[in-house]
Amino acid sequence: MTGIDRILPTVASDLDDDALADDLADVPDRWTRITMIASLDGATAHDGRSGGLGDDSDVRVLAAARRVADVVLVGAGTARSEGYEQLELDAASVAWRLERELPAHPVLALVSGSLDLDPAHPMLRDAPRRPLVLTTDAAALGADAALTAVADVVGAGEEHVEPHRARIVLHDRDLLRIQCEGGPSWATAMLAADLVDETCLTLASRIEGGPSHRIGASDATIAHPMRLHALLRAGDTLMVRSVRER
Repeated sequence: MTGIDRILPTVASDLDDDALADDLADVPDRWTRITMIASLDGATAHDGRSGGLGDDSDVRVLAAARRVADVVLVGAGTARSEGYEQLELDAASVAWRLERELPAHPVLALVSGSLDLDPAHPMLRDAPRRPLVLTTDAAALGADAALTAVADVVGAGEEHVEPHRARIVLHDRDLLRIQCEGGPSWATAMLAADLVDETCLTLASRIEGGPSHRIGASDATIAHPMRLHALLRAGDTLMVRSVRER
């Protein structure tokens, strides 16, 4: 396993998982973080999956980001394509959370305008905490009973799920530290709405090309100054944490 070194703000070599989590937890109580991966040319997937770009170090950073979160927010399509299962943390992560008087696991919140979800899918059926599904107001009213039996289905927009309303739904449930895992379209919507406090971007040392989506790709310009907060390196992979300048 390749060691992870923190280059900025100070040099620290071979951080363990607890140290990674401690770094990521050192933020205000209300915090929205996007954690994603991209190639050097900005592609967010290889053969349709972000996992095709990553390595062990990216998996560790993602696990640490989940460890410190109240809720993991992700588009339903991304959750399906990336093979999400029940959001159940490992024993070390559970112990870390319980020591800090946090629930053993974060909540999974899926964004789905169409409610094209299988209630028997493990990420819903076997979730250690009852998941949330954020959808349109109309879809929430007509949600299937099988889905509402395994998840709270909440309207958060008229024609589509609106980032501001989604955040209100989460905050109203005391889910204040939001770990957003994309996909690119949802991440772009969050960025365009200026709701993102931090991007935690893994840069895979490869050129991907192809039709893959890019983070923040939109017709409208998103001009948000960011401040470099931390830089980690694991072999040829960089993890860049940037904080929104407000």
